[in-house]
Amino acid sequence: VVYEAHHLALAGHRAAVKVLHSTHASGPEVQRRFTSQANAASHIAHPNIVKIFDAGTTAQGTCLIAMEFLDGQPLSTLIKHGSLPLRRVAHTLAQVASAVGAAHTRGIIHRDLKPDNIIVLNVPGATARSDDVVKVLDFGIAKLANETGRTQTGALLGTPLDMSPEQWMANKNLDGQSDIYALGIILYECLTGELPFAAESPLQYMYAHMQKPMPELGRVGEYPETLRKLVQSMTSKQPQERPATMQQVEAALRAVA
Repeated sequence: VVYEAHHLALAGHRAAVKVLHSTHASGPEVQRRFTSQANAASHIAHPNIVKIFDAGTTAQGTCLIAMEFLDGQPLSTLIKHGSLPLRRVAHTLAQVASAVGAAHTRGIIHRDLKPDNIIVLNVPGATARSDDVVKVLDFGIAKLANETGRTQTGALLGTPLDMSPEQWMANKNLDGQSDIYALGIILYECLTGELPFAAESPLQYMYAHMQKPMPELGRVGEYPETLRKLVQSMTSKQPQERPATMQQVEAALRAVA
């Protein structure tokens, strides 16, 4: 549960306080994963990643995280009614690539990139959609490169709509390529207004992401060849065929923007 909070001493200072519901806080592993997002985000300190002010457990045993209050809306809300303009998509997702690329540089893999975790801010004085500023949220299941022995073998962590093939296989050696795949799925959805795969269950999504070919952008509209190739490479079933780094993805998106 996330609350809007007002600082008692600093007038006008707002924060978002995320509280782990008591029904889900029974085990230490759940509590650890909840607060790990604060640890992961604090390691990065990037302008496009939500700022964390505090995290911990109260004397009553309540786990909470205090973070900056974001005045905006999730990317998922913007694309609910259809595709977004090409330049706006490129400008927005280039910021996401920059943020997640910074995380990768520090050995942190997000593992749950999705439109719900990307907030497009309401920027005062903005005169065009090219002024969009985004924040990436929820590093709750992020994996640190030096983290070992904390995820059960065979555990599936992520969101079915955007999970990479290797994530579906519960690969314990996930790297930044998994996030690149997820951002490729988001890029496709923003440009077309629809998911690349239609499914009704996690099992069907698993089959689609692992076996079905990615649909071509050209079937739903005219797009620059460089962009079509970027989407195809980012969503390749084989990690080694995707762009090597998020920095390469960012550069390609900024060129399009």
